[in-house]
Amino acid sequence: MIFSIKMPNFGEIITKAIVTKIYKKPGDFVSSEDIIADIETEKVNLEIKSHYEGFITEINVIEGEEVDINKTIFQIATNITKMENKSPIAINKVKMSKLRSTISERLKYAQNTAAIVTTFNEIDMSNVIIKRQEYKKSGLKIGISPFFIKAASYVLPHFAGVNAQIEGEYIIYKKYYNIGLALDIEDGLFISVIQDADKKNIAEIAKTIEQIINKTNKQDLTAEDAKNGTFTVTNGGKYGSLFSTPIINPPQAGILGINTIMERPIALNGEVVIKPMMYISLSYDHRIIDGKEAIGFLKAIRMFLENFDNL
Repeated sequence: MIFSIKMPNFGEIITKAIVTKIYKKPGDFVSSEDIIADIETEKVNLEIKSHYEGFITEINVIEGEEVDINKTIFQIATNITKMENKSPIAINKVKMSKLRSTISERLKYAQNTAAIVTTFNEIDMSNVIIKRQEYKKSGLKIGISPFFIKAASYVLPHFAGVNAQIEGEYIIYKKYYNIGLALDIEDGLFISVIQDADKKNIAEIAKTIEQIINKTNKQDLTAEDAKNGTFTVTNGGKYGSLFSTPIINPPQAGILGINTIMERPIALNGEVVIKPMMYISLSYDHRIIDGKEAIGFLKAIRMFLENFDNL
């Protein structure tokens, strides 16, 4: 039998309560006296007990959520025999967080609105690896992303459509270059924007990213950190991605996907050599950007990173 644990009714004055702590997860076994959550109102703090012995089948709230009274917050299944080394719960149903719900809506909006196409290229990363080691020897904490952010900000003025957006019946061409970097945060993704990336050198971009990461670790990111982006870079390579087809960040028209570096044989001057190679991708809105411009953009990114000392 399934029993519902609801948000208690505190009387007419109090209509909502905040879930401050959740102690259990779907599939957990609870006794009738187990505390499964803490809640608070303007008047009282309270522990929510299970009242039943069984397995939690659903959790319909998240920590920090403000919940109406009488809403079902947990469900518990009773009279289920616990099998050795097996949970009786085959399905866990957990409510999306507000952040995850917003990300879901934006991604679906991008897919439903833009004509998204992805094109690919590859880069010999030898030059970048050497430069990165030089920076690290000087004491700078630097990954791969600053090189691509700088490359994008250098190349974008020559490919105006990639830095544009659609607004009604108009295309807005932007002559400023604020590059977003997709960051993994708890339960979601946050795109923090490096303002005026074209006016910063690689070391300055690396320091800005380090500041952003510190804010992420302290959970100090705000909406201001995500404002006015014109183009986005996402790095799946740190997780081992070889190829990627990222979804654009609306209303932007393009997103650059960078991937893992792998040594592999390539033909160079009629000989087979081993080089540290990376596949890169550009997902773009075909309503604004033609294939020629998209392909040209990736070729320019490759040229910058393989030859930027000579530019």
